[in-house]
Amino acid sequence: MIHLFSDSDILRFIGQVFGHWVSAWGGIALMIIAMIEALRDKKVPKRLFFGAAIFCLVIAMFQAWRDEYSSAEWRGYEIVRLSADNTRLQQEATLRAGVDSNTRTQERIKIRMQLGQLLARNTAIRETCQKDERPKGFSCQDEWIRWLDQTRKYLSNNMDPSYSIRFRAATGTHMYYKSLPSGKFLDDQDTDAVNVLTFSATSLDQFIREFEN
Repeated sequence: MIHLFSDSDILRFIGQVFGHWVSAWGGIALMIIAMIEALRDKKVPKRLFFGAAIFCLVIAMFQAWRDEYSSAEWRGYEIVRLSADNTRLQQEATLRAGVDSNTRTQERIKIRMQLGQLLARNTAIRETCQKDERPKGFSCQDEWIRWLDQTRKYLSNNMDPSYSIRFRAATGTHMYYKSLPSGKFLDDQDTDAVNVLTFSATSLDQFIREFEN
């Protein structure tokens, strides 16, 4: 069985009817009856008395219904307003999320490009270290130390601390490299520089791959 109205709804309606009836009967109707009795100098007939009471009851029922209708109409408007506000808030949240997502994407692209530049510089130093003829004043030892400091500083200032830790822990198989085109083995300092640069390049390449997604 479907219940259209709850007990609380019925009791509230009856209470509103009673309140309006008391106001209409106790205020307006009794005053009019008293005036009629005063003018006629006799009591009004019972038929008129109870008729006025029933009429006031009907008026009270109408007023109670109008109150409920107005309240329901207001609730309907309020629901529509709240729904519109909720939709607006959801749209604003979606927009902010899109902006935040776009900002994060731009930041990742920027970091990936900077890592790419550091990796390119790493490659250039390694290639120069393995040449017989090097630019005047070029030192493998000085160049890789300068590059290493620059890279560590960038990772520390722009990326999660875990990247700096992984970068410092980079290692690999120690190799011996030859100078081209002569084919002579590099001295110990240059060999160490090329090995460290190679290990570091592997780490940077992995970082770049992680920032592609």
